[in-house]
Amino acid sequence: MASLLPHSLNGSIILPLRTTLKTVSASRIPTAAATSALLRRSYIRRPISSSARPCDGPTKPPPATPACTVLSLDHLVLTVRDVPAAVEFYTNHLGLRHELFMTTSPGVHEGAAPVLTTRHALFWGPPGREKKINLHELGKEFQPKAGNVKEGSADVCFIVDEEVEVVAQRLEEKGVAVLRFAERIGGEERVIVRRAGANGRLKSVYLRDLDGNLIE
Repeated sequence: MASLLPHSLNGSIILPLRTTLKTVSASRIPTAAATSALLRRSYIRRPISSSARPCDGPTKPPPATPACTVLSLDHLVLTVRDVPAAVEFYTNHLGLRHELFMTTSPGVHEGAAPVLTTRHALFWGPPGREKKINLHELGKEFQPKAGNVKEGSADVCFIVDEEVEVVAQRLEEKGVAVLRFAERIGGEERVIVRRAGANGRLKSVYLRDLDGNLIE
């Protein structure tokens, strides 16, 4: 799980901006002159006769307009070995809400009657902006399903209200192992690490669920 990190300047709160955790030394930043030279070397000047064509292949169409504009994630699917065990883990340790729902799945072969199926979902988020995880049992997945179904292959990050130090302590008190990371200098192990999230810098703690999925 992770929490967003605001930062301040002269006493004023500045909301986190999208950042990248990379540094570039001044010697590697090209000057204007170097950039100009690079651009000149990037082109090969060659005369083209009136009968020659710049490209023998078909001309490429202009960039296509996207089919849609994605606004938000509605749900994702986890394939697990034991649905009741997964429900217990996510509700007891991470506070997600379990709900049953009914859907009609396609028949097992063409022309077969649809099958009414009981499904399991795990919800989080405020009313009106909820997200959910649908659970599939390995070997009994709901159709359609992913092309390469495998348990333990997901890597998910949740944003939480609490400080991650508190979350890490509570998880360990519940007997849930949290991942530890060695510092580059000194070798000291740390549970809380800093990461780059979609909306700014994060403080994160990592764990694995019963199927080996990585949860941040």
